[in-house]
Amino acid sequence: MKGMPGLVAALVLGLLAAGLNWFYLDRKSREFEKVSFVSIAADAQIHPGETFVAAHFAEMPVPEVAARRLEAIAVLWKDLDTVIGMNAVREFRGEQLLLRTDLETPPAELELAENERALWIPVDSRNFIASLVVPGDEVDFLLPRRARGAAAGSGDAAPTIAAATPSAGRTEIIGPFKLLSIGNRLGKTNVLNAARLPQLQENIITVRVKMNGKSLDEDAERLLEAMQATNYREVGVLLRPRKKSG
Repeated sequence: MKGMPGLVAALVLGLLAAGLNWFYLDRKSREFEKVSFVSIAADAQIHPGETFVAAHFAEMPVPEVAARRLEAIAVLWKDLDTVIGMNAVREFRGEQLLLRTDLETPPAELELAENERALWIPVDSRNFIASLVVPGDEVDFLLPRRARGAAAGSGDAAPTIAAATPSAGRTEIIGPFKLLSIGNRLGKTNVLNAARLPQLQENIITVRVKMNGKSLDEDAERLLEAMQATNYREVGVLLRPRKKSG
């Protein structure tokens, strides 16, 4: 009986060692299991706007451990059929993984909440580079600063903002406003090109404004008043810094 504790300890240690060995072998076996992703074929070169065909692609096996990190950003080989027939949004060369962001398509329509409206603003194309601006960016508008004055109306007419000659060298900055579109472009330029849609009316941009009941919010009202005072002349644009994710 004196050797019984030692026998039990040896048995426990043996079972523990067997369990650890099984865990190690199972982990190693998973490293050899593969998950396949879509990659660009070695001899393929795809130009922006070109339609994807099966010959453009090759299967790229990746160890399962690494594949877990890729599944959120890369296209699985089993989903290849969903890619065929789409148009390239950028230049592709051989042996690159096809990413989900490479399959962007233009938004179908302007997205507005119940208390939001779209407002179209003419911009000065002489100092506005449309291709560098993306819907979702925030901008301020530059207008000549106005002298405000109330003009009493006759009868029941409501007082109005008196249009004044813009003060030389003085600018009114109104914003920020979030861009919904640049002309007919609701997304990135390369996505529009990939869809083979022409860029139209780049000198008119759409911004999101909010409603307070039946009235526009304060910034939108200021913008409209300033534009009315200049007979809706084209305005200047200031692009705000883009917010970095993470």
